[in-house]
Amino acid sequence: MTAWSATQALLRAGHDVVVYALHGLHTSPSASQVEQQVGELEKTGARVRIVTAGDGPTRPPNESRWRATFWPGIEQYYPACLLGAGLREFLEADHPDVAFAYHFEALAALRGASVPVFGAVGDPSHLPGWYAWQAVTPSWSKAYLSRTWSTLVSRAHLPRYMRALLAPCRGTGAFAAHHAAWFRRVGVRGCQYLRTPVVDDVGADCEGQRVRLQRSGKTRVLLIGHLKGTATLSGMYLFAREVLPRLEAELGVDNLEVRVVGGYEPPADLRALLDRPSVRLVGQVEPATGEFLSCDILLVPTPIRLGIRVRILTGFATGSCIVAHSANSLGIPELIDGKNALLGSTGPQLAAAVLRASTDSALRAQLRREARRTYEQYFSLETAGRHIVGGLEHVAGIS
Repeated sequence: MTAWSATQALLRAGHDVVVYALHGLHTSPSASQVEQQVGELEKTGARVRIVTAGDGPTRPPNESRWRATFWPGIEQYYPACLLGAGLREFLEADHPDVAFAYHFEALAALRGASVPVFGAVGDPSHLPGWYAWQAVTPSWSKAYLSRTWSTLVSRAHLPRYMRALLAPCRGTGAFAAHHAAWFRRVGVRGCQYLRTPVVDDVGADCEGQRVRLQRSGKTRVLLIGHLKGTATLSGMYLFAREVLPRLEAELGVDNLEVRVVGGYEPPADLRALLDRPSVRLVGQVEPATGEFLSCDILLVPTPIRLGIRVRILTGFATGSCIVAHSANSLGIPELIDGKNALLGSTGPQLAAAVLRASTDSALRAQLRREARRTYEQYFSLETAGRHIVGGLEHVAGIS
């Protein structure tokens, strides 16, 4: 969504945009998915190049057991390095004025390219694995000890590799305020906080659309995010164990509808916790705009300090009543308790915030208005998108 929004902001500013899609490493989409995505981009006016390894290697070179264990090379962490030759061929043919490198795989593929680069990243690469490891129950099993070692090795080496990838960039930024500050502390000078642009799918009349979708009866709570993500799962466990029981006790099972929207099946233990009459596992919904507009409360219980939640920004755009864990305000400092959201730092506090919002229609209306105002002021294509366009124009020397 972030890459799509940045593309749309550049096109709206009148720039010629070529999207270089890195393909063939990790899990790649199917041919039909690629065709659909390319088609959607081309409809908006962008050109698309599919970058593959061509005749080159498709996996990092084998390293000695000692080196792989203690000192993994950068290609082991960022295999998009292997796409560099193919990408450089496209760049030499297209002669772009500037490259917008979204996250570290793009920066890895751009190593050695002569085009000026603006590097825009999300989470520091070691953090998702670090938080996922913390969520695992310790044991003396070989699998746990191996995972612990690889997590610690990654934490030791990845900051150096991230600095190396960002160092040649003429401009840098991170899509989370606390991550931008961390990158500056570890030596990435001038790394700025980039607000994530979000495409406006509802327009200024989001409240009118919400009214038309309203239905009487149950309090509808929306949790959204794919159920393999570390951030989403951390919040889902907190919700299932500490928030849901209190909501059911206070509101009654017959007066509560929890909609869990997102791809993939939940882990077996989480599914068991969510096997309640008040919970519906909806699966993936595209587009999900109707889910945002028809819910009474958008609940984002993610308790870990990992990046930002685009679902919160989408909640701003759709004028949703947001209840969120306070950890999310580190990445999104525009998320303010009592102004455009209700925040809590524990399960009981989140449950209390949901209950408060569910019984106070005036409060819900106020939070919805302020959410939409926050979007228009900070996260629209005209605001956040324009800032990214300005940064690229500056790097390209055309501003």
